Amino acid sequence: MAARVPTHRSWVARALLCAALLAVGCEETEEPVKWAASIDGPDTVPPGSVVRVKVEARSGRGWYFYSATQPAGGPIPARIQLADSTIFRQAGPLGSPEPSRSFDSIFGIELEKYPGRASFTLPVRVPPEGSSGRREIRISALYQACNDTICLSPRTVTLAVSVVIDSR
Repeated sequence: MAARVPTHRSWVARALLCAALLAVGCEETEEPVKWAASIDGPDTVPPGSVVRVKVEARSGRGWYFYSATQPAGGPIPARIQLADSTIFRQAGPLGSPEPSRSFDSIFGIELEKYPGRASFTLPVRVPPEGSSGRREIRISALYQACNDTICLSPRTVTLAVSVVIDSR
């Protein structure tokens, strides 16, 4: 029996299949939600004041994540908070946009999610004294990203913004 020699077409088909499989693998490692943080207002503030940290999330096409107010009994809700509170303290509740709501038959509850863009505001108290100079506020965002076919394991990203504390 003679050995079968692959034709040019079969090699091309195999190469295309391998490329498609690699692309699927690459999509799984990319972050489906991009996060950014900034100071909402002046970045030079007096001791004891409150700064508003704006946290932006942008979901890739077809992706979403669950709201911070997602009721228990369902997927993992987002948690946006100070990552390190050695000198800074949270100064009030997280401000968040109204999520999209829909009933989910798998969980048997209404889900609250953010497709596309969502902007949050975290009020942060600057220490009252002894911390003059440039300081870094670190924010952590825990979220679970899903699309119509899969949900990824929950992930945490850490964001940093600078603020100058001026005691003059």
